Amino acid sequence: MDALSALLGLPEGQQRELGVEHTAAEIAQQPKTWLATLALCERQRAALQQFLGKQSGLPVLLVGAGTSDFVGRSIERLLERQWRTPVRAVASTDLLTDMDAWLRADTSALCISISRSGDSSEGVAAIEEMRRRFPQVTHLIIT
Repeated sequence: MDALSALLGLPEGQQRELGVEHTAAEIAQQPKTWLATLALCERQRAALQQFLGKQSGLPVLLVGAGTSDFVGRSIERLLERQWRTPVRAVASTDLLTDMDAWLRADTSALCISISRSGDSSEGVAAIEEMRRRFPQVTHLIIT
């Protein structure tokens, strides 16, 4: 039995005692969630291709927190090779605390925000701050 299955198999009270009552279930549901997101993207393929085509050549930021940051880091080099444009994965907390290191007022960019819930406080704050300070940045939000 792997560690995740062991945590999921613990009684609820013991999970709560260990502080893992939400984490293990969240991790376990990730593959299903991402497959559902993929299916949604496939259904919206034409609209996404049209949108991304208009952003062709722009530098890209992949923004997320936790497992969503990991997803961005996992696809960073693949997208850079395929799209032939600079692609950088950055944790939303890093972007929020040092936005000027990642964006310039005189340059357009595409920000792809990746989030399971879509409402993490740092993710929302990063998007709001970008929209305020860098209105030339285009946003694609994947939740």
